[in-house]
Amino acid sequence: MTSTEPRARLRTDDLPGNTVTTGRAVPAPPRRRDRRPAIALGAVLPVLALVAGIAVKLDHDAGELALRQAAHDRAVALAADHATDQAFQDRTRLAAMVATGDDLRAATLAEAQAAADQARTLAVAADHAGAENLAALQAAAQTLDDSLARLGSGASPATVRADQIVAVQAGRTVQQAEDAWQQAEQDRLAAEQAAREAEAARQRTVSAPRVSSAAPAAASSAGTSWAAGVQSYGIGGLGATLNQRRADAGLNTLTVVGSSSLADHAAAMAAAGSIWHSGHDHIVGWVEPVSDGYMIQAYLDSPPHRAWILKEGISQVAIGAVTINGILYTAMVFS
Repeated sequence: MTSTEPRARLRTDDLPGNTVTTGRAVPAPPRRRDRRPAIALGAVLPVLALVAGIAVKLDHDAGELALRQAAHDRAVALAADHATDQAFQDRTRLAAMVATGDDLRAATLAEAQAAADQARTLAVAADHAGAENLAALQAAAQTLDDSLARLGSGASPATVRADQIVAVQAGRTVQQAEDAWQQAEQDRLAAEQAAREAEAARQRTVSAPRVSSAAPAAASSAGTSWAAGVQSYGIGGLGATLNQRRADAGLNTLTVVGSSSLADHAAAMAAAGSIWHSGHDHIVGWVEPVSDGYMIQAYLDSPPHRAWILKEGISQVAIGAVTINGILYTAMVFS
């Protein structure tokens, strides 16, 4: 039987979903796409994103926490280092303060000792400052010495400093008094030039200096050019008293001679009512009333004059002596 319907032969792997037939080609019903996997993936993606975000945040937080911990550890280490440095600096400052304190204490003590030494020296050298001033200075120097000796066992640096101030003030008083005496002495020396000129004129009338033995009085001719009222004075008692004081000190006896040039200088001083060195004498002075013992004692009471009277290595003393109005003037040279 002949049919006019078309016939076809199909392969199943060429057209999937079609059936093989030897008759008409009947198309297979369309396949339905399975949506379930797409729906599941769409639901999981946000969750995965959230989890990833959480993981990232956790990683970030963990990193930030690590940074904070590192910063904290660093701060702790820095604080420890600072504490160590501070402790070292404190110890250094303390050591410096102690050393400075020791230096200041030593300097204070040295200054106080120097003040005490100066006070004692001044008390001896300034023999024209007055007995009261000198006694106050000697007492202040002794008090300062006692404070220095008791420092650390009854006396503090403050006590030493206070006693030092008293000694310095007493020294100033003595120095001012001595300076005043020296100034007065300089004022009295204003008449020296005139006296020297008068003495030079007298010397021109004398061919040579006249030296007598230890006679009771100088040559009578020596007084012919002296001012009215000036009288020659014997040197025997002066020499004997001087030698007795030397013997008491264990020193040799000096040969005593009279000197007209020294007598002339003593007469010039008596006429002027003052004393000064002529340049040819070692010590000059006056006492009232007239007394050999008073004169020699006055010299001994003055350290510079005492040094000459009790000088070692000398063998002779030349003396010139006069009186006027109950006052004894003398000038001496040692050799």
